[in-house]
Amino acid sequence: MCIREVFFSIFVHSHIKSYCTLIPRANGWLQNNLDIYLIKCETVEKKVTCIEDVTNDSCMFLPKNHHAAYVKGLRLWYVNVTGTRKLALESMAPSEIGYMNVIPKCIDASGKYPKYEHLPETYAAINAYLAGAPLEGKIVTIETVPLKLPRKQWKSFEINPDETYFPDEYLRHVLNITRIYFRYGEPEVELIGAQDFLPDFEGSSHWPPLHHSTPRYGPISTAINKVKDWIQNTNVCIWVWYISLITQVDPHVYSAH
Repeated sequence: MCIREVFFSIFVHSHIKSYCTLIPRANGWLQNNLDIYLIKCETVEKKVTCIEDVTNDSCMFLPKNHHAAYVKGLRLWYVNVTGTRKLALESMAPSEIGYMNVIPKCIDASGKYPKYEHLPETYAAINAYLAGAPLEGKIVTIETVPLKLPRKQWKSFEINPDETYFPDEYLRHVLNITRIYFRYGEPEVELIGAQDFLPDFEGSSHWPPLHHSTPRYGPISTAINKVKDWIQNTNVCIWVWYISLITQVDPHVYSAH
């Protein structure tokens, strides 16, 4: 069974601590739980209206007033280890994790809004960096983390990838950064890549744009079948817990929610 443990930053003088403060807490928890094997780290986001919402385990958001915010936390996914595997695990050093943030390169800041390089260019830059400066261990998870940036922060070009608190504002933009979690150990050169798969598009009466129309897509199984075909015809090493679902928001219909 795969189980999770979640850590959120705490409120300090009406502010939320940086994401980097969660890593020591997670490592402390890992050192106190030696009978589990870490398989994935995940940046999670929760919409809240008060501090109590941050720490409860509810999977629903129930609005309590007109003000809300998004808070990011860290979730550890792991499996319980028993028998001979547990004995082997106990002889090893406790897991200790680290992470690296990568912000896409801003290629044009002269217009009304800055323009950033696309993800393939970002991945190529990451690989060029890792080839010369390997991580201090082995990669556990790679993920795309959306940052909801208020309009004034977006225009300032000052992006803090460790920001964990985002007010729920209508005028905001989303910048996707890349976050790599790794388990400390012997440095190892690992180069990354990504491939996206969408379910079959079944049409829409007004596409594009999507105003007053709902696009129709096939079930997620159509995307899984594409993944199977791609794996069979591609000579790459894939860790199954690197697979994740992504959400794409059409800019023409995006609104606060």
